[in-house]
Amino acid sequence: KLSPTAPRYNELHPTLHYDFTMNRRKQAIAASKMVDIPEHDDLRRVQEVWDAHAQADPLWAVLSEPDRLGRRWDLDAFMATGLEHVSAALRRCEELGGSFPDRDLALDFGSGVGRLSQALGDHFNAVLGLDISPTMISVASRLNRHGSRVSFRLNESNRLEGVGTDSITLVF
Repeated sequence: KLSPTAPRYNELHPTLHYDFTMNRRKQAIAASKMVDIPEHDDLRRVQEVWDAHAQADPLWAVLSEPDRLGRRWDLDAFMATGLEHVSAALRRCEELGGSFPDRDLALDFGSGVGRLSQALGDHFNAVLGLDISPTMISVASRLNRHGSRVSFRLNESNRLEGVGTDSITLVF
């Protein structure tokens, strides 16, 4: 059983910095190749932890509101938080003068059950959700309401295998 004092989802992931210019995106990709990448055993441990969370309470593992622990998230309310989050982020991008070269492909890295992937599916032609947990991918696939436009894939590697970085419009 998960503790109510377990770290919140946003505390487990570093803050992502959104940069919408092509030049900065290429710099970010180059910089990402210079960071230390966890060894295979470390990734396996991370996968075991996230898969255990997913099996115990997948929605709470993604959005850890204390009063929702114990499978008490209403699915529609949970998914609505994704719609709000994505809409606010895209709106803020526009307010700052950002734009996308196209709306071809969004990548939801650490997609969990697809809360943000589903919301991104309303704004992009295709969305790929990647997660390290097989259980999260299974749940996300079952909850998918966009058909083949939104897909989910297990990523057990320390690299984004099979994802052409030049084809991605947005990483969320």
